[in-house]
Amino acid sequence: MKFLTLLLTSVFLFSFGCSSTENTASNGNIQILNATYHNWSRSPMGNSDLPEVGTDLKITVKNWSSNYTPEHIIYNNRKSLSASLSDTVEDNLIITGKIIRSSSKLPKTSETVSKSDRLVYSNQEGEQHYIEIDNWESSEN
Repeated sequence: MKFLTLLLTSVFLFSFGCSSTENTASNGNIQILNATYHNWSRSPMGNSDLPEVGTDLKITVKNWSSNYTPEHIIYNNRKSLSASLSDTVEDNLIITGKIIRSSSKLPKTSETVSKSDRLVYSNQEGEQHYIEIDNWESSEN
């Protein structure tokens, strides 16, 4: 009997623990319509041998609340230096970010993280949430 109780309790806790939505979008209405990237590189500046290398990111979202603030974007295990609202197109918002992989001029490059691709944002209370990004397209096409 103890074994059966322990087994059922474990299954119950495991099923609810794995379906936690603590860090996912609390607003199921937000949709990512499009996510694009553009890899770039520039020649070394000044006396440096280190080229400037990075990626520009652009995400189009639908149903974005004015109570949300984009924090950063994670793309290919790199965290963007920031994320910002840049434009509105047909009632959809465009959020941009920049990943810097190497730079001789900037003191900080993008941090490497072990998380899936996502848009991280905060609400008015300062709580962070995220929306996963499943599909990226190159903007160079």
